[in-house]
Amino acid sequence: MSLSKEAQFLSALEQQLTQQYSKQLLDAENPQQEMASSLGALAARVRIIEEVLAKEERGITEELPPLLPAEVTLTASHFASQENLHELETHNGREFRWSGADPRVDFALLVNRDGKKEVVIDVVAVAKSDLMKRLSLYADGIVLKFSTRQNGDILQLVAKLPKEPGKKDATLISILLPETVRPIEEGSSSDTRQLGIAISQLHVGEPKRRLARLAK
Repeated sequence: MSLSKEAQFLSALEQQLTQQYSKQLLDAENPQQEMASSLGALAARVRIIEEVLAKEERGITEELPPLLPAEVTLTASHFASQENLHELETHNGREFRWSGADPRVDFALLVNRDGKKEVVIDVVAVAKSDLMKRLSLYADGIVLKFSTRQNGDILQLVAKLPKEPGKKDATLISILLPETVRPIEEGSSSDTRQLGIAISQLHVGEPKRRLARLAK
């Protein structure tokens, strides 16, 4: 595994484990007991990862149990720290983060790719009205065709993620905007930051049959 892929893997592992165990602790009736259980589960996963890496170094290719989850949901509060995402914000009870000056924003996800998946990105707002029609979506550098649909007050980007059997490293989902803007210069608000798209959640899971309103 290359250094860049190792970095993506560790970043994805950090944000997914942080979200998973944070939610378990918040929902737990006995936080201390849940903490002990979570630490035990984390230690077990680390041992499995170490075993896989050791086998790869020795050139062993025997079958191992699936390590990656069948689906992943990341919310804005657990997006991995990166320079191109602004601080967490909340509007009408919904958490989100604005992307920054760089027109590209990346999310590294650890998800099983043995079968076809669906990517759903929840968008709260865009800094310029036509950005949604002109953006591009990628998975590991490969262009994904996507559609958009309205889900209440949220606009969703929906794309099919092709299968890649045996993939062990992180899948890099990238959103590429045509530009970023300052809302104050657009006359849409007094915000002086260079912004692109406000994202509240990203989900990768089994494809679902739905009707899309707009296609690209």
